[in-house]
Amino acid sequence: MQFPRRVWSATVVLAAVAAAAITGAPTAGAATTDGISGGCYLDVVHVFGNGQGVIGDLSMTTTGDPAPSPISATVTCWLTMDGVTALPGTTHSYGDINGVTGVQAGQDQVTYPGGIRVKPMLCQSVTYADGVTQSFCEVDASPAYLQVVHDVLCSVLVQAPGSYPGGVTIGPDGDVYVPDPLGTGLNPVEDCPPYDF
Repeated sequence: MQFPRRVWSATVVLAAVAAAAITGAPTAGAATTDGISGGCYLDVVHVFGNGQGVIGDLSMTTTGDPAPSPISATVTCWLTMDGVTALPGTTHSYGDINGVTGVQAGQDQVTYPGGIRVKPMLCQSVTYADGVTQSFCEVDASPAYLQVVHDVLCSVLVQAPGSYPGGVTIGPDGDVYVPDPLGTGLNPVEDCPPYDF
């Protein structure tokens, strides 16, 4: 099984997001057909005792069953140590890309204390245009499940090549590139076949 080189941690989170979309409880106890493919990601390096890197979102949101259609949403990503309280400066929200209902993307720089011995949890909340909210913090996922999520996401991305606001670019092969001002080697944040090894 091949996994994209720079998105292993992102793909783990993408799988968790998809799992939450399937099993997440909507607000007010109502049933929902809202769902998300993709989601929050974290790419961290450890510098001088602190964690430093990029938090962001790359997702598509849909509603309806059996024929899902795009729905606007806001995806909020944050880091926590206890699963409850957001670490200062790590909460960032991403809405629909201008002109593309149901596609969210963006990223921001983050720093957190603790360095290599501390691994914060990545959390996400999705608020759909119909008022449904789904929230969770990261979970582990099996490699087989990660591959399924990656394959589904790539099959959608190849249908949306182009340049989007905020410097997000989707290549004709579905690879997704975002600005990388620190030169962390983050790109592509999603690497679809053929892989760019």
